[in-house]
Amino acid sequence: MSLPPANLFNDLIVQILVRLPPDEPECLVTGHTFIRRYREFHRLPSLLGFLRGDVDEFTSHFVPTTAFRPPESCLLNCHTLDCRHGRVLLRDTNSVDLLLWDPMTGEKMHLCEPKVADCYFRAVVLCATAGCDHLDCREGLFPMAFVSGTDEVAHACLYSSMTDEWSDVAKLQLDYSFTILPMALVLVGDALHYMCDSGIIFRYDVGSKQCISVFDQLNDYSDENVLMLTEDEGLGLASIDMLTLCLWSLKTGPDEARRWEKLSTINLKRVKYTRGPNIIDGVPS
Repeated sequence: MSLPPANLFNDLIVQILVRLPPDEPECLVTGHTFIRRYREFHRLPSLLGFLRGDVDEFTSHFVPTTAFRPPESCLLNCHTLDCRHGRVLLRDTNSVDLLLWDPMTGEKMHLCEPKVADCYFRAVVLCATAGCDHLDCREGLFPMAFVSGTDEVAHACLYSSMTDEWSDVAKLQLDYSFTILPMALVLVGDALHYMCDSGIIFRYDVGSKQCISVFDQLNDYSDENVLMLTEDEGLGLASIDMLTLCLWSLKTGPDEARRWEKLSTINLKRVKYTRGPNIIDGVPS
């Protein structure tokens, strides 16, 4: 009896590996074709670990949640800024450059900060492919957004990996001073949203307009409020009132007027929790 062709065995092996649970994915091969099939089958990316930052020492540690270990688990003189689509964006405190790191391969890429950089800024790494499902875009083209503020002026610009250049700087003049808060930026559609300490939210259009605008937070503004993404991919906000967590959603009317609508409240007295490490950013595979 003749043996089945080799490609049939290969396909059977792939079908078996694809069905392995995602809690221990380090046993799998890392070919891009297989990774895409694996993610298409499971849909949600597995959490390989998170980054814990020591602010005093400016060190970012990779803390694994599976048996996976990156080629380098401790980045000295680095401060974590953002993590999306398998890429980690950090600031090298020695060279004062931006550092893009791929934890899976250990590959690093240094980028000069734009000239508008100051001590109050945030930066994010995005995906440049329109309509991407982000199942396997870790090595594709990417833009980076950089937002900062000095005195009464907000600045923002975009970096393109295709041209290796920063865009012209967008500016917005305000009539009061502000400080950008050290919180994650939230991407909704083609706009990044971030908060400052003056009770307003900045909106930076990273699409064709590349302009900055502002709108108000809740009436009971607090620096502890946190922007988030809602289940319907809209802009949300979480606020704390004593021991009650309130979740809000930003609604825009026909006249472009914005209002905050309360989605739900959570009584924190009924929530059981344990004290954990200081998590800065998650690192999805």
